[in-house]
Amino acid sequence: MGISWNVNIIYALLLGTFSYGISLVFFIKALEGLGSFRTGVFFSLAPFIGAVTSLILLREWIGWVMFPATGLMVAGLWLMIEVKHSHLHVHEEMTHAHLHGHEDIHHRHVHSGTFQEPHVHEHTHLEKAHAHTHWPDTHHRHEHDS
Repeated sequence: MGISWNVNIIYALLLGTFSYGISLVFFIKALEGLGSFRTGVFFSLAPFIGAVTSLILLREWIGWVMFPATGLMVAGLWLMIEVKHSHLHVHEEMTHAHLHGHEDIHHRHVHSGTFQEPHVHEHTHLEKAHAHTHWPDTHHRHEHDS
């Protein structure tokens, strides 16, 4: 009993491998920028996007279980978008490199020469205490008092 390796199976394996690899890259980038909670909510949308795609392209019925699940996902998305907090917090001094622009209050540093927005380079954030609306991301990894 062997597997017949026709060209369609090989193409499907290549497409799956490439797609999975790209999704992991996006997932890791999202973890860095959005934080774990928001990334998890966005990543968990994939099955619903697949279900809607199968409904439209393949004309498959999604089943009754998808209705309450979709309602819960919509509620999760609403919470993710609406729930923000603001409080005084301290940013420790940090040196790192990542893609950024200078429109936010965390990246107002000087450059020598010309540069484009957004750009990547190593830069240092000095210790700073301030309050503004935020959620956990690269620059907001701090503890909250109970």
